[in-house]
Order: sequence, then C-alpha cells, then structure tokens
Amino acid sequence: MNLQLYKDEIRPLLPGDNNLSYTLMWRMLHRISMLKFVQHRHLTFFKPEFNKVCAKDRLNSLCDLNYLKKTNNGVYSATKKTLALLDELKDYDRELLPKVSGDGGINELNNTDALVKLMKEEPYFFNFLYPRFPYENPYVKPDALMVLKDDNKYKLIFLEIEASKKPNWDQYIFTKKLNYERLSKDVLVYQYWKGVAKKLDLPVPNISEFFFSVRFIGDIKFDDWGDGFEFR
Repeated sequence: MNLQLYKDEIRPLLPGDNNLSYTLMWRMLHRISMLKFVQHRHLTFFKPEFNKVCAKDRLNSLCDLNYLKKTNNGVYSATKKTLALLDELKDYDRELLPKVSGDGGINELNNTDALVKLMKEEPYFFNFLYPRFPYENPYVKPDALMVLKDDNKYKLIFLEIEASKKPNWDQYIFTKKLNYERLSKDVLVYQYWKGVAKKLDLPVPNISEFFFSVRFIGDIKFDDWGDGFEFR
C-alpha cells in the first residue's frame, strides 16, 4: 500500500480531513509502536491532544482495520501493518521500533506506566529504544534506553524498572550494577550508538566522549554507587 491508500482507509476515523488530523494519528500510532503495550489511559495521560483521535471506538476500529491488536484487558499494541505505514511516512525509522512479544500483562503495563510518566515529566524527552548487549545471550537487557535531546546535545539513560522485589534482591540489583560497569567498558555499546545516532540524525561522539547513565525506577534504596547511577 502507498501512503494515499493508508490515508483513504483511516480518513473515516479522523475528526477532520486535514493534515493536522493525519499527523496526530501518525504520531499516536508511532507512540503505541514505541511503547509496545498501551491502554487508552496512557495515550490521554502523556498527550492530551490524542483525545481527538484515540477515543476507544476509534482504537477498536483501528483493530478492525488491522493497525492494532487488542487483548481482553484492553491493552493495545501495533501490528506489522502499522510498521509498514510508518515506513511509508519516512519520518520514523522502522528499524528503531521494538519487536513486540508478550500479551501486555501486569509487568509490561508496569513498564508502560513508568515510561509514559517519564515522557510527561522529562521536558527534553526524545525517544525510547530497546537494545540488548549483545543481541544474542545479552548480559545487559534494559527495560528501555531513554534519549533526552536539546538541539544537538543529548543524554542517554538506561532504564531499569523494578516494580517489586525478587528473590535474592540485593544480589540481583548488584549484579545489574556490575553488568552496566562491564558495558561501560565494552565497545559494543558505542558501536550500537554510532548506528542509532546516524538514524536519529544526532551527532556521533568520539569514543572517549561517549557516556551513559543508569536509572533504577522503583522502591530501591542503596548506598551511593557513584557517578552514572541514580535511583528514583
């Protein structure tokens, strides 16, 4: 399908036949794709303007048209058809959007709750990414990589969202710390970012100037781990 065919199919779901209405719809579909799993409340929380295109009957119609999937607990996720549409728009790099697996259960929704809160609170929010290091058998698999951007300046923050304590909690968290310290010395993370920065049209730093930080979100309290780690 070319872009006009997508527009013709979606036009009946829009409040008006104008570029603003289409832009809102494209942005909403992109946000759903980026967040992986959302409920209606997430869309209206971080982007009130989406009220014009995200009424539940419209979301359900997008499911009927195969742009979205919906689970029994009202969780929506994007389909391959939405990714193909975003590919046609050229404004969104399909390769940077996550592959969706799972069914939007409680753990996935807890992650979405935290991510949309960050989108609302961070004035320089730019993007969420979902890397693995290495891709096969990763020793670091963050819940997300948050990119903050102000003109050509940007900051990279790996997110670890911990909604509840796990067995051997202290060792579990400390192992994550050690793995991120290992990653900070692994050229793999720099090579990954070089490729992503070019796709996002962001400047690529020299390897000696490349830094990231790690933010733990949840009821976690530890002694100061030094620069690069924060708890919220």
